[in-house]
Amino acid sequence: MFKQQQILVQDLPNIQNLYEKYQLDTSKFDELRKNSQDFKVRIPLIGAFSAGKSSLINALLAQKLLAVEIDPASNLATEISFAEADQILGFKDNQFVKELSFEQLKAQEFDDLGANGHVEVKLNHPLLQSLPHLCLADLPGLDSKSEAHSQAIHHYLGRSLAYCIMVSSEEGTLKESIKNFLAELALHQAPVLVIISKSDKRSADDIEAIKQQVKQQVQAILPPNNYLNVVVASRKQFDTVITALQELEQRSEQRFKETVVKQSTNAIATLQQHIRPLAKIIF
Repeated sequence: MFKQQQILVQDLPNIQNLYEKYQLDTSKFDELRKNSQDFKVRIPLIGAFSAGKSSLINALLAQKLLAVEIDPASNLATEISFAEADQILGFKDNQFVKELSFEQLKAQEFDDLGANGHVEVKLNHPLLQSLPHLCLADLPGLDSKSEAHSQAIHHYLGRSLAYCIMVSSEEGTLKESIKNFLAELALHQAPVLVIISKSDKRSADDIEAIKQQVKQQVQAILPPNNYLNVVVASRKQFDTVITALQELEQRSEQRFKETVVKQSTNAIATLQQHIRPLAKIIF
């Protein structure tokens, strides 16, 4: 935990007790307590269908967790993060529906979650443990014709630390759908990391040329402060991807300060405003 996170986890019950003592609205504390104890920021993986998002996650975790040959129409957003105990949860319209098995996840046996559903995968895995405040979100292909899928992708706008754009080396350049999405991210000033996938299928010189071209294309669309990096992933080499994710983990503390700490500070300020008049009466 961050230092301020530890302090909040310890002090929030005391602040809530004071709220109850002075009969103030305590409804905000359930969310504050949850966010302070298990703070995570989302890293959506965005790309065209078959860009290699699920394959990358499987390779990073060294296990066949997600299906890679799927029907685009049935694909749901899948959020993956660290937890002490493994658990897979299915949600429909953000409401918990049922617990899933690993076999059901891989077979995508969750039709009852609906087009607006999503899956949360919590794993006790060394890589995820090194990224305790990140939640990797494998989203449907950007070229999906489903309106629900489009809504799922845009649902993460404003809720994410950074976007991870997957570009297959087979394409060798940014598709129009990716360019359009980057333009939208530019409006929201969202940081972007680009990963060149399937690099084993091209020569080292080709990959470097693709990397430089993609970098130029992305920088031409994004504001300078929102471009993070372009890295290459191959079947045998993921160090650059892991390093990029670790750098995002380091950024998560600032987001914690901007959100949870700020909300907690506002709660304390409200309490102080209520107590000051009482202090004048007493003294």
